Amino acid sequence: MKNQLVYKVNEKACIAFLDKYPLVANLIANSQGKDLMSAYKKFLQLKDKHEPKLGGRGECIGSVSFGTKTFYKYDWGACSGWAEVFQFCKLGK
Repeated sequence: MKNQLVYKVNEKACIAFLDKYPLVANLIANSQGKDLMSAYKKFLQLKDKHEPKLGGRGECIGSVSFGTKTFYKYDWGACSGWAEVFQFCKLGK
């Protein structure tokens, strides 16, 4: 299980997610690493830098402790999150 991020991937849900947010697939394709986990960590860094362009719904939150920050929300459907989508794109399962 060393070369997996999640145990089960819902292919239909991942395809539906990528249809809604097509730029995510390009970003995942550009994430390179020695193994799946290092490539995933690089993807997360790239995602954070390019988040406003990926299509998520931005929501600004203000707090005394961290000021104002924009969080991006995605319609995941039946996907469990970034790890599942990343693994689907990289391993096809």
